[in-house]
Formats: sequence, structure tokens, C-alpha cells
Amino acid sequence: MRRRWFLITSFLVLVILFASGCGVSRDEYDTVVVNLEKVQQELLSVKAELTASQSRNSDLMASQEEAEVELEALKGELDKIRELWPPQYFSSSTELRDWLVENVVSEFSPTTVAETLYMKGLQIQEDALKDGYIISVDLDPGKQKDEWYITCVAVIDGDLWAWGPESDEPIEASSMIDFMKVK
Repeated sequence: MRRRWFLITSFLVLVILFASGCGVSRDEYDTVVVNLEKVQQELLSVKAELTASQSRNSDLMASQEEAEVELEALKGELDKIRELWPPQYFSSSTELRDWLVENVVSEFSPTTVAETLYMKGLQIQEDALKDGYIISVDLDPGKQKDEWYITCVAVIDGDLWAWGPESDEPIEASSMIDFMKVK
């Protein structure tokens, strides 16, 4: 019997608790639920912004890495240019002869056409510049109307060294023509 009274009493207590509620009005509960939904929406928005920012940051990092790779390549190119620029005069006749032997222009088919010979001289000049050296190409008229003298010229220690575009044998010309040192 005690057990029955205990069950009945417990049931009545539960009914009274449910009937009285938890002490919070329905309006307050609804306000809290609405605020909770707003906060959840803001949280989703912030998460989306975070994801977008992380994506942009990742893109920026990849761009920065590409820029660093490109910068290193450009630094390498600049170092190569600095080795050749500004172009210099040959330091000795041996250096000039060695360079001429390595240059392939003298191995091209021989020509008697002045324009072709001059183009060979210009090619030697361009090749020398690419290797950081100064060579001039000289074009002088001969005594006859269609006669031309085309000569490549380098300065070594203030003296002029000359050779034909189809030759690898420069000669020291300053003393031959009684020419003072030029540099």
C-alpha cells in the first residue's frame, strides 16, 4: 500500500510540475529561440567568410610562390647580363684569337659580295657583344667604283687589331699605320 501511495504522490507531483512549467514565459522562450537562430545564421555566415578568406589566402600564397620563382629566374638572367655588360675590350691578342677560333662566321662559305661580307662582319660584332666584347666593323671604299674593304677591328691595350670577316687571324694594325694608342 505504501507503494501505491508513493506512486500516486509521485504522479501528482509530476503533473503539478508539468502544469506549472519551468518558470519561463512563452514569450521569453520564443525570443531566445529567435536569437539562437540569428546567432546560428551569423555563425554560418562567418564560417563562409572564413572559408572564402582561406581560399583567397591560399591563392595569394600560390601567386607569391610563383612570383618568387619568377624573381629567382630574373635574378639569374640579370647575373648573366652583368657578366657581359658593359662589354669590354679584349685583354690580349691571345684572347681575341681564341675567341675568333671559337666563332663560326669564318667557317661560312667565302664570298666576294661586299654586302654579304659586311653582314658577316656584323654577325661577328653581334656574337662578340653577346659574349661581352666590343668589336667594330669598318667599311672603306677602294679606288675602283665597286671596290670595298670590310674589316673587323678590336682594341687591345689601346692598339688597333684588324682582320677580315672570313679570317681568324687578326694583325696589330696600329704600328703598321703609325697610329697612336686610342684607349
